[in-house]
Amino acid sequence: MKIKREKPKRSLSRRLVLAVDALMNHILLLLTALVFLFGFYALWDANQVYSQASSSEYEAYRPVSTSEKDELASFSGFHKLQQVNPEVLGWINVYGTNIDYPLVQAKDNEKYLNKDSKGEFAATGAIFLEARNESKFEDFNTIIYGHHVENGVMFGDVAKFSDKEFF
Repeated sequence: MKIKREKPKRSLSRRLVLAVDALMNHILLLLTALVFLFGFYALWDANQVYSQASSSEYEAYRPVSTSEKDELASFSGFHKLQQVNPEVLGWINVYGTNIDYPLVQAKDNEKYLNKDSKGEFAATGAIFLEARNESKFEDFNTIIYGHHVENGVMFGDVAKFSDKEFF
């Protein structure tokens, strides 16, 4: 003979507590997933910013050292960049560092804080000459601005000069 056991009936308050507990577990799981996704997005976005600021982005425009006979060809990429943005006036390259960028100058010092040398939005901005300086570098002091970016792009390598061995 089989004895049927009946499930004990749960009280209304017990069922309510279990439902609230299940709801809280789902909300906590959702929040954890959102935090994970936000962290992943933040890493991806930082990587995008660093790659945008890399000097390799301007490789096609960089003036190339060649013989004097071929001087026009060595500046052809640079002249293309000047056609894209007439405010490009030179190139800065510091040996032994990642500093190898076009140099721009605007009428104010804020324009290139968040724009690259092509004039497009970039969180890291551009390397730019002080607005009050002469574009022909005839001033007693010439001030050049650029963002210090953690992974050594833009002016991130300037910190290397505090090391006597590097300098």
